[in-house]
Amino acid sequence: MDLLKQSIINCFMSKKYGYPGIENGKCAGLRTLNGQGEPCEECKKCSLQYQYEEELKKCKCGKQISSYRTICYECAEKIRFAKAKKIKAKDYKYDWVYDIETEEYFKIDELEEYYEENEKILPKYVYGCIPIKFSLDMYSIVENELQDNHYENAFLDINLEQLKKIQETVNEWTEFQNIVSWEQDNNLVILLEN
Repeated sequence: MDLLKQSIINCFMSKKYGYPGIENGKCAGLRTLNGQGEPCEECKKCSLQYQYEEELKKCKCGKQISSYRTICYECAEKIRFAKAKKIKAKDYKYDWVYDIETEEYFKIDELEEYYEENEKILPKYVYGCIPIKFSLDMYSIVENELQDNHYENAFLDINLEQLKKIQETVNEWTEFQNIVSWEQDNNLVILLEN
């Protein structure tokens, strides 16, 4: 089954009122006047709906966008940048940053080197990062295992004191592994000096 048809089938309106069909390569929309009129108001708002493809593919700035987006990447970035806290690189407390130009993570001291080696202009800013420490939630692991593969309410038969001790041991082990990943922090912009 193709993605469009699956999307239409999964639509809450299709589930409630029935499959509307495909017209001009898009969803025909549920119709008024016993199926003979215009698509209903709810369907007119949907990006799967065929009549409104052109309207939904332009950002407020006029740039073409994918039908699933409401604004272009550049406008979204301007909004994200405006809302973010701005600091200088010397005031940043972590080593890792996210560069939207390359869509890559860099150690901050390797960023300038990358741009020089590739003969590109260093961007005016990058985003800070949030550290994600490696951890395991034994409570969730045990609960999921029991729900997926064992009898109903098996978790109620677990000794929670022993599980707590296991969690403490696992916490020590994961801390010792010293594994940290990084995620873009949209709320923090690192201003670079060019």
